[in-house]
Amino acid sequence: MKKSVFFLLLFASQGLFTQVIDGHWQAYFGNYKLKNNFNWHNEAQTRFFNEEETQSQFLIRNGIGYNFNPQNNLTLGYAFISSWESHTKPEHRAYQQFMTKLRFGKTLLLHRYRLEQRFLEDDLTWRWRYFLAAYYAINNDEVIAKTFYLSAYNEIFLVHEQRAFDQNRLYGGIGYAFTDDIKLEAATLFQSFHDRQNLFFQVVLFKNFAFKKHR
Repeated sequence: MKKSVFFLLLFASQGLFTQVIDGHWQAYFGNYKLKNNFNWHNEAQTRFFNEEETQSQFLIRNGIGYNFNPQNNLTLGYAFISSWESHTKPEHRAYQQFMTKLRFGKTLLLHRYRLEQRFLEDDLTWRWRYFLAAYYAINNDEVIAKTFYLSAYNEIFLVHEQRAFDQNRLYGGIGYAFTDDIKLEAATLFQSFHDRQNLFFQVVLFKNFAFKKHR
């Protein structure tokens, strides 16, 4: 019954926002354990925009991480971004990031610090991103199997140029954990640049993303 309610809210929300959103994003985030405290991160995203003159995008990102302990992780990786219906060359991107987790009761906080090297056409640009997320378990003490939870984050992007601010993303939604390792979220994402703002409906699937406590 709870799963049915979640999917009803998911599709109702998508229909409700159809008239006001600027597009919709879908994302998959996977995290898999390797030997000796190493892990493999992989993700894929599709981004569709309502305006015909704005191209849609496809992104894949992979990385090898090392867990210093259950709360702290360092990852080095690569991302590929392609724009559909556009003559723009695909973007290649290297990144380095550090993540740390803190827990306060039923709330999990996640900090992520990421440095990117973006290879755009014949140019190389550097970008710094700071991501702060909060996850709150609704019907359990933590986000484990059969748990509804609230999810929110803010991420700011800064570039190594005269105009330091690049963009900001504000995200809020509701999620359901089918198992300890598989979770689905439905949310809205407000993206702001120095000259425009966009609102997107987003659906995110997580595989083995560590919300739960480490025992």
